[in-house]
Amino acid sequence: MGVRCEGEPDMNASVDPAGVIRAHDACFPLQVFLQDGAGRPWRLRGRWTYSGRDLGTSSASITHFWQLLSAEGV
Repeated sequence: MGVRCEGEPDMNASVDPAGVIRAHDACFPLQVFLQDGAGRPWRLRGRWTYSGRDLGTSSASITHFWQLLSAEGV
């Protein structure tokens, strides 16, 4: 039904000895609004994170994940 960002993202970068960014995380506090199979509304609060590793190399990867902090029937 909807998604709302609750605040500014947390950004964290790591650099190699030459000062090049090789890892970066961006974490967003989100509310997700949905309905279950019976039509009841729910609000989920959590954090969505993108994680980049080995950036600028042939083994670079970007993953993402959701961390659920609370679930409330509304």
